[in-house]
Amino acid sequence: MTKTALVYPFPMHLSQGYTYHLSILQYVCALSEFLEVHLLSLDTESQIIEIIENQFGWKKPDSLIIRTTKNKYFGLRSNTLFFRWNILRNIHKIHSECDQLLIYTRNVKLASFIFPVSRLTLKNSWRIFECHQIYSINLSIEKRFKEAKKEYLLEQRLYSNCDLVFVNTSILAHLIKRDYDTRVARLPVATTEPAKYAVDQTVARHYDFAYTGTFSQWKGVDVLLEALSLIAGSGWQGRAILVGVNEQDITKWTSIIDEFNLSQHVKLKAKIERHFINDILDQTKIGVVPNSLEDDSILGTSPLKLYDYASRGCHIVATKIPALVSEELAPDLRWATPNNAKDLASTMKQALLSWEQSSIANLNWVSEHSWRNRAKRALSEINELSDIDVQLK
Repeated sequence: MTKTALVYPFPMHLSQGYTYHLSILQYVCALSEFLEVHLLSLDTESQIIEIIENQFGWKKPDSLIIRTTKNKYFGLRSNTLFFRWNILRNIHKIHSECDQLLIYTRNVKLASFIFPVSRLTLKNSWRIFECHQIYSINLSIEKRFKEAKKEYLLEQRLYSNCDLVFVNTSILAHLIKRDYDTRVARLPVATTEPAKYAVDQTVARHYDFAYTGTFSQWKGVDVLLEALSLIAGSGWQGRAILVGVNEQDITKWTSIIDEFNLSQHVKLKAKIERHFINDILDQTKIGVVPNSLEDDSILGTSPLKLYDYASRGCHIVATKIPALVSEELAPDLRWATPNNAKDLASTMKQALLSWEQSSIANLNWVSEHSWRNRAKRALSEINELSDIDVQLK
């Protein structure tokens, strides 16, 4: 029987716990249900196990193999030198122990180095890249043209040596198909299995609105607070919760909340474990995605937050940004104008006034987008590559 293994290198500490780090871990766990997966990162096995158990309440799958990859020797740290070469060393070792090897990553710099080398040196190997943004375009939009040119050269090297590119939005699929002669498949993001009790309409939803995520400028949290102040000014007496602010920024955002006279209405929380976020969303009527029309919001925003909200039975309000509006998204979703607090406030008020119960429609929609189903979709596409046949059940 042919043994196929997948290598997933990632040049950062997944234990930093950013949202996309957690999504990577959930995804590789799902992939490992179907084949042997080697996760190559800077973290130790015990660190990865701790994240999986604390964040998701899971046990590490036996077929997920953690390989700690050093980027530091003799007191010198270098991802460019040490991490890359250690990745290559591990890839060659794993290749020698299996019949077919899939090399899968979403890091541009790493892929632009590993893909050309592995194409030349490894038989029966295939290179898969997962694209969530085209950074050269983002940099050009910001008028950072020298950096954009450098990034574009990396992208050219990556895509010209790639066997399959997964994208999470149709707008990215269009751009890559237009510019590169490589196979492209749309692979929507995913979420944890919907909570069975989220359909229980007796569950109290204490928060009218919730935002969970980072507080970067392009995320539009300041616009959301202005919208909440407008709603409060028209008589709203409810509660909202914002989750994910960095500890060092709590004082800053608390002051902004006070300036908007929202201290009685808005609760602010720092980053917390995923299962605690789920607990909060289970108490929330409407999840808000208030992104501004700038930076990553234009082409590179992942719909991941929408899936997370839908999986807890929340209704959704989102700003109409290009990366989101082109997708087939949750049925109970209302659009607002980006960078427009007045329109966002109006849309949020309409959503609240019409809210009656948890969204069964959103739960039904998102149930098709579990991490396990995403892994099956990805492996089904990979099976279309020459001679590969990963068994899917």
